[in-house]
Amino acid sequence: MKQRKSTPIIAALIIAAVLTRIVQIFLTIDFKTGFYKTQFSALGLGITIFIAVLCGSAALLARNTLDIIENGWAVSRVTSVFSGVLAIALFYEFFAEKFVIQGVAWQVVLMKLIGFLTAGYFLAFAVFRTLNVKMPDIAHTIPAFYMIIRIICSFINISSLSLIAENIFLLASYCCMLLFFVSYAAFYCVEEQNTRSLYTRAVLAFSFSFSTALPNIIANTFAKVGYTHIPIHSQVVLMAFVLFLAGFIYEKYFKAYEQ
Repeated sequence: MKQRKSTPIIAALIIAAVLTRIVQIFLTIDFKTGFYKTQFSALGLGITIFIAVLCGSAALLARNTLDIIENGWAVSRVTSVFSGVLAIALFYEFFAEKFVIQGVAWQVVLMKLIGFLTAGYFLAFAVFRTLNVKMPDIAHTIPAFYMIIRIICSFINISSLSLIAENIFLLASYCCMLLFFVSYAAFYCVEEQNTRSLYTRAVLAFSFSFSTALPNIIANTFAKVGYTHIPIHSQVVLMAFVLFLAGFIYEKYFKAYEQ
């Protein structure tokens, strides 16, 4: 049960990353342009590196303190609920907002198609688990494809503005999510599982995504001038992914000890 003992430290690292990111947004970033303020450019870059170190440290600690679970995997309703919440967020994005504000037509169509498919997957995931029915293994690869398309479309549209701090964190979050969902798909599709890698990637994705989504939502909610260089709905969806990750980590690496 080493990871239970390390959990408070991991949580402290993630909270520190979130708080540091909030300070970075309000102190060093010009809301009108999305770039660092001239007098705080070095500080802003240093804080970015510091946040990355905090998130990486949380994942490294998770990797080095994992106990191998021998009594099987638990199933929790929490994950099912969060899966439903994520499906709703993705459907909202599909019907209410454009996926890529500056994207060309093929990007918008591609994102809408994969977004609708992914929303359907997480809705089915919640329903099938509630009914105790097994989903086809191949279906669990859908979130990984969603993240691949997300990364491609996001990078195409922001590559010319790659120095904007928010874009750095958003792309990092998507990349970490992709790493997790590749392991996630393997967890359901392959018999031999690397549980240590799955747990590490889950914590890494949670750390980066939580440190990206929550501070941005706070900035857009409470700042007099909204920090709108990244659409708020993208942050809401990312936050829904964070909730799903939290449920998955709890279910697979903590609740199993109670069985």
